[in-house]
Amino acid sequence: EFWNLPAQFISKDITSILITVGANDIVNCIPTIVNNIESKFPSFCIRIIISSNTKNISAIRELTNNTNVTLLENPPIDLIIKSMREADIAISASGQTLCELASLGVPGICFSIIENQTNHGKAWNYNNGFYYAGEWGNNETIDKIMKELDNLQDFTIREQMSKNLKNLMDTYGAMRIVDVLLSKNAFNML
Repeated sequence: EFWNLPAQFISKDITSILITVGANDIVNCIPTIVNNIESKFPSFCIRIIISSNTKNISAIRELTNNTNVTLLENPPIDLIIKSMREADIAISASGQTLCELASLGVPGICFSIIENQTNHGKAWNYNNGFYYAGEWGNNETIDKIMKELDNLQDFTIREQMSKNLKNLMDTYGAMRIVDVLLSKNAFNML
């Protein structure tokens, strides 16, 4: 689903933010992130993707009382891709979703919610992909998210980040494997 898609359009101004932490908000971070964004950037439209099975679904549903917050519960893959493509930036846990966002060139901020995401988030940051804000639960993480959100107000930073992401995750890996397997050289390797 995430290959052979057109390049991400980078808007001059941020108006739409996508928040996703995987299927389940196991650390109850979404309300804190949304409340901080709404406080500083009340005009931003915020779209949240989550499973309806998440423990804190009631608290997340309450966030939609603000007309600028939309909740997508258990959306189909085509709606997930559409939401990613419509986002000016994404704020995401440092899981597999980062690869999907990168393949689309969606600039953003990541953080880890479980230990095995830490190196993944740091690697994206090191390679000038996503900004890494740290491990959730650390008091500084939300401050770093908001600081990086300020940095991403700069169009040229978002534009360069988008290019970097597309270069890091070009989506043709599976096709390269097929090409190698179908080539004459692959048969000589057997």
